[in-house]
Amino acid sequence: MSKSVNFFFDLSFISSFVYPNWFYIKQLFLNFLWSLSLFLVA
Repeated sequence: MSKSVNFFFDLSFISSFVYPNWFYIKQLFLNFLWSLSLFLVA
């Protein structure tokens, strides 16, 4: 029981961190993919 509550708490913590910063995280990820593709092409 406490394990599922712990899991739910972790999930809410993660979502509370991710949702406000989703645009920023997505931009970082896209920049990372972009630089990676440039590195592979070069």
